[in-house]
Amino acid sequence: MNCKPPPALRQGDTISLVAPASSPRPEQLAAAVAAIHAAGYRTKTYRDVCQSVDYLAGTDEERADELQQALADPETAAVFAVRGGYGVARLLDLLDYAALSEQPKIVAGYSDITALHAALMARCGWMAFHSPNAIDLAPEQGHGPSTESLWRLITRSAAPATLASADDWPAMRALVGGAARGPLVGGNLAVLMGLVATPYELATEGSVFFFEDTGEAPHRIDRLLAQLSLSGKLAQVAAVAVGHLSDTGEELGADRDAENAFGFPPIIERVLERYLAPLGVPVLVGLPVGHEAPNLALPQGAEVELDADAGRLVLVEPCVV
Repeated sequence: MNCKPPPALRQGDTISLVAPASSPRPEQLAAAVAAIHAAGYRTKTYRDVCQSVDYLAGTDEERADELQQALADPETAAVFAVRGGYGVARLLDLLDYAALSEQPKIVAGYSDITALHAALMARCGWMAFHSPNAIDLAPEQGHGPSTESLWRLITRSAAPATLASADDWPAMRALVGGAARGPLVGGNLAVLMGLVATPYELATEGSVFFFEDTGEAPHRIDRLLAQLSLSGKLAQVAAVAVGHLSDTGEELGADRDAENAFGFPPIIERVLERYLAPLGVPVLVGLPVGHEAPNLALPQGAEVELDADAGRLVLVEPCVV
């Protein structure tokens, strides 16, 4: 994988706000805009991102057109998803990747935005930024460390730089010890599995692969990891980092109120061990990314080093220029 880093964000640059998945409430959008302006940047929208069509922020055509405009806009330095939700995969075949500039943009977000990140990496060779969505940037959302990590990552070109460490986040621990280096790829597990065997599937060979998810019961996490394994994607990785697995549902039984050293019920650890331990690669759990705070920013496509024993993930090449 050889992904191109985008130009660093500079004070006064314009950030386009898009809603390719579900829509925010107007007050959420207003708070996000205020937070971005307070950080020293301008914002731009192309339509009413608060409109709803069923569970989506508009029709497929409206959302795809907005996204195409933002990604190609010469005035825009970065494209932030306002929120996640559902429906990004419906847009992937509607985008004109050939029309996009050879100069990549910062594209940030998470959850269902994983599908957009995967498509831009696969079809355009752009780096992508797994990060808080725009509505999470408002101070009242309580995502201070996550917000700070995003601004730091997309405004500075220094490397090496620590992306996450057990020194700050003690839940980061080794499930399988060791260290490895490779391009960082991943995102929401369910979304990634929905892209397998499509033109937008994630390239995992030699990668440091991370994943997170929410609202998936243990048996569904098991099924997703089984699909990842059977597809051959899991066997190709150089290392694995497991983020938040939130709201795992009602099937915990005796594990309902139990937590192990990794901060989640033991049944989840057993599922992870079943699929990840036999790989013979370093496996780190407790990476602070996903559908709960903190959700630190990560540069997909950038070269990183994961040291499971030390509980550390380090950026080894600049992710902006």
